[in-house]
Amino acid sequence: GGAQPFVVGSVAMVANGEVYDYREHRETLQAAGHTFNSDSDCEVLVHLYMEYGENFLEKVKVSAMFAMALYDARNDIFVVARDHIGIIPVHWGKGPEGTVWVASELKCLASGDDHGAMMDAPENIAQFPPGSFYSSNSGLKVYYNPPWYTAMPTGEFDEFKLRKAMFDAVESHLMSDVPYGVLLSGGLDSSLIAATAQHVLSRVKERPGQHIPRNLITFTIGFEDSEDIKLAREAATFIGSDHHEFFVTPSEVIDALRSAVYHLESFDPGLIRPGLMQMLMAKRIKELGLKVVLSGEGADEIFAGYPHYKNIDNPTDLHAECVGMTKVLHRQECARANKSMMAHSVELRVPFLDRNFLDAAFSFDTLKKMPLMSHGEGKTMEKWVLRRAGAIHPQLLPNSVLWRVKDGFSTGVGNTYTSVLNGFFEEKVLDQDVQSAAKRWSHCTPTTKEEFYIRSVWEEMFWKQGEASIDKMWKDGRIGMKKGEEYPWIKDPEATEAPKAKMAKIASE
Repeated sequence: GGAQPFVVGSVAMVANGEVYDYREHRETLQAAGHTFNSDSDCEVLVHLYMEYGENFLEKVKVSAMFAMALYDARNDIFVVARDHIGIIPVHWGKGPEGTVWVASELKCLASGDDHGAMMDAPENIAQFPPGSFYSSNSGLKVYYNPPWYTAMPTGEFDEFKLRKAMFDAVESHLMSDVPYGVLLSGGLDSSLIAATAQHVLSRVKERPGQHIPRNLITFTIGFEDSEDIKLAREAATFIGSDHHEFFVTPSEVIDALRSAVYHLESFDPGLIRPGLMQMLMAKRIKELGLKVVLSGEGADEIFAGYPHYKNIDNPTDLHAECVGMTKVLHRQECARANKSMMAHSVELRVPFLDRNFLDAAFSFDTLKKMPLMSHGEGKTMEKWVLRRAGAIHPQLLPNSVLWRVKDGFSTGVGNTYTSVLNGFFEEKVLDQDVQSAAKRWSHCTPTTKEEFYIRSVWEEMFWKQGEASIDKMWKDGRIGMKKGEEYPWIKDPEATEAPKAKMAKIASE
């Protein structure tokens, strides 16, 4: 079991997520004399801290998605850390009397209700940076800074190596002692994850303490006119999964809209629209008794899958954009996917963001990722390298799925979805409301009725006085953000000396 907090000697830790290579770390630590109190994968994190110190993530490569906070009573140190990409959400901020507060959800730190507002002011709240750790002893440090963040890859593209990296990532992410499935939209990314998972399961007969299903379970959601439903059905038939189709109604969508804003903690329609549907799917999945799902998030950022990549005409700029988009996933797709699924306590895992897979995906010449470049097959389309990895023998998917051009989200789940939401916003928001929105919000001013409605709901649920904080909280870190600007209270580690008795109390609670 993994009852928390994990307490080892004078160190207490709480953690959320999965450590996929925990067995290797556990064996090494046991050989060094460590005794484990549970079978939890996350317990290795506290032992790694005790073995290597507060900067253990700089010394040891951990393949995981996680957020953790620990208090070391003997050394009077408080440590917070987050996984390499920021798959697991973490918010932090400056609290009363200089304390540092940390939570998985924004609503724990700031709310429209007095009892929920723990910060001195909303502008003191920010996302904890991915690939970083914070120590009350030494301040904030970055531990994840792969060479491809700054250097152009020059290696040869090898479709077999990329395919193996994908298989390895999926296999590691299937580690589970509870039933699991795969979200299958019928698009390339989710279909490759599902097909790979099915291949992996077909050759794995038994794992001690692990759940091995007789057949992979897959899920799709949409309206009756959904293209995703049709394509996912075709992919599921090809790979032979136990496939479930969830159909939604207009009333379900409208009824869940406010809840989507609450759970996603965002007023960005680009996150709310897909997040709402994922939330409805999570509810159905939970009702079936499953607690873990895999999905295809991250592939569009890594392999230049979005339409705007086609406007980039040289590999140098394309690589910079792929890296930039990957580095802000914690603010966008990871936040949306994780929070929408966890609204119904379903854990979402993303194999394309596995550390080793990322290294493989950014190891070869970016010229191969150019969306408009012909690669000798008469096909000038996005994510060619990923499609090739799925096309080599044995082919993972039917050609109709493998070479399907990327659809927009609304097209995939059904045009009815767009019509339902647009009709609702048209009914709820007046033209003059949008025209005068700047008087109400000077930051990130809504320009459509959808933006106006969602922003109003967000403000109502969280805080009314916090508009000045919005730029800091949601600003893309690549655009106009100076070093240290996002976390003004930790510019100098010496300035973060706080009442450590309160930190210890927070950690123990």
